[in-house]
Amino acid sequence: MNSKKISALIALITGSLLLSAIAVLYKVSGSELSVSAIIFNRLWIATVALGVWGLLKKLFLDNPDQALTESVPLRQQLFAFLAAPISFLTYQLLWIYSVQETTVAISTVLHYLMPIYTAILAWIFFGEKFTQTYWISLGVVIAGILLLGGKDLQLSFKYIRADFIALLSGVFHAIYLIFSEELSKHLSTFSILFRICITGSLCSLVILLIRHE
Repeated sequence: MNSKKISALIALITGSLLLSAIAVLYKVSGSELSVSAIIFNRLWIATVALGVWGLLKKLFLDNPDQALTESVPLRQQLFAFLAAPISFLTYQLLWIYSVQETTVAISTVLHYLMPIYTAILAWIFFGEKFTQTYWISLGVVIAGILLLGGKDLQLSFKYIRADFIALLSGVFHAIYLIFSEELSKHLSTFSILFRICITGSLCSLVILLIRHE
């Protein structure tokens, strides 16, 4: 295995570990901050970090990532500035809310049923077809998710509402992933993330101002 593959594997494992901690951090921060404040702080910090990273790449790397903005059709530009950030912001707000209202475990389990929604939406909107291997893998993942978290499902109205919101957050997460995949055909990963963070920060700031938080 060459060094590039090893680096990619390390990045994948690190990213998975960090993602697994997000719901717990949302639960902890919820005791001090509102849902809107949590997502705003996450996005503006990410915007600053990405901005610094982009500046360093431009100054010190010979071959920095370049966004292919000159070749991006108007539809993709609208996705980059509107649809992708809004779907990202929506799924984050819904997920944080569900984490505050139910257990971290069940909220995460229901949210990460999103591969189902992703496959269905990609088939509806883009006509994508999936192999038998994909569906078998998806079935194994879903079975594992339900096995680990299914016993924690709550039947009271309060928790049913929170569980539904967790499911809905997964739907918007799937929409965000589909838009991002479409954008990746024309824009670099860095450009997509940076635009999403900037637009999401501004939208969440508007929510904070409206709610006087």
